[in-house]
Amino acid sequence: MKSVEATSPSLKVVTLKSYTSDATIFTKLPQKLKGYEKQRVEPGVYNFKAITRQGETLESVNKLADKLYSPLKITKFEYDPKDIAFKLEWDKVEDMDMIKITLSEKLSGGILFESDYLIPSTTQYSFDRGSMGWKIVSIEEDKNCVVSVTAYKFEDIGQKSWSELEWQSFDKKEFKWGEATIDVGM
Repeated sequence: MKSVEATSPSLKVVTLKSYTSDATIFTKLPQKLKGYEKQRVEPGVYNFKAITRQGETLESVNKLADKLYSPLKITKFEYDPKDIAFKLEWDKVEDMDMIKITLSEKLSGGILFESDYLIPSTTQYSFDRGSMGWKIVSIEEDKNCVVSVTAYKFEDIGQKSWSELEWQSFDKKEFKWGEATIDVGM
């Protein structure tokens, strides 16, 4: 890219600077970074205009959320190693589009189980080694594992396109494979 400009919802035009040597990522960084910004970026629709090295104009629109969302919190997790059965409960998170449950081996990140996408009102889920979404037959005892619940919000619920992901929140619980676990999320 030769140049990129962003127009804010209040019509302020900002010229972005190349962040990478090949000019594929552009950004606007604060003059001095001393921790987190205290002022929120203006929410609303941003228009981007990029000029390629060949002089072609590319335009894009992106909506920055105008709402703060509450984080997802697992309130109960149970693991029964005898039946290889799991039970999860979590607080409802308002205004989300879908939820997904994932079980993985902590060190390798290998997926052991992955649920289908669940409807937003879901606040509990159970699965076992016979459930659809189970990826493996066995795992070694004492392996550290992670079960996570992730909530997703998209800019346009009709599309559910990952390029239009507005917000994501998750919580996780760690446990040892083969050790019975009950965690009430205190």
